[in-house]
Order: sequence, then structure tokens, then C-alpha cells
Amino acid sequence: PPPSGAPAPTLKGLPPRWRVKDNSIPGFAYQGTWTIQGRELRYNYSTASGDKAEGSMALENWDGAMLILHNRGAKRFYRGLLQPGGKTIRGTTSPCPPRMACTWEASAEK
Repeated sequence: PPPSGAPAPTLKGLPPRWRVKDNSIPGFAYQGTWTIQGRELRYNYSTASGDKAEGSMALENWDGAMLILHNRGAKRFYRGLLQPGGKTIRGTTSPCPPRMACTWEASAEK
């Protein structure tokens, strides 16, 4: 959370919908969408085998370059950097099991 008295971060400046590839959960290669709703990001994922996941992540920080989200249910943090061109964010999650990449990539929908 922001320091006391500091304004809460917002996702201002980011497109509202993103296509996501999330390889941060061992054994699952999720694909789906992120939808920005205020200070919350809703996700809706599925795998090729039909496994599904949906929920929300809270915004911890967005400074125009670095994005930090908190998936409280999974107890994971998503940290990513906006790539040149401003339409892709790439990052990792933590905690991450040993020998795992725990990567994700989100591309703005047109």
C-alpha cells in the first residue's frame, strides 16, 4: 500500500483489456485476458487441457513503466516492465519455485 497520506496508485494510461500468457504456475500454461476495473485487475484464464482460473489482483504500484500486482488468493506478486512501444508488459511472479521461470506476458488488445 502507499505510504500514509500518499495518493493510491491507479492504472491510468493503460489500455483496459490485455491478452495474457501466464506461465507462473508450475504445470499450467494459462492464456486469457486481464480487464482493468479501477484499481483492480480481473483475470480470466484457461489452459489447452481445459483448466480454468479467474479472479482479481490488486494494484500495488504503477509508475508508467513498472507494474506490481498482488494476487492475494494465490499469495503471489506479479512484477513487470512496460516494453518499448507501450503495448506489452513482461514480468515474473514471486514467490517462484526453484528452477522455474515464473514468467508472464500481457499484450494490449486492439
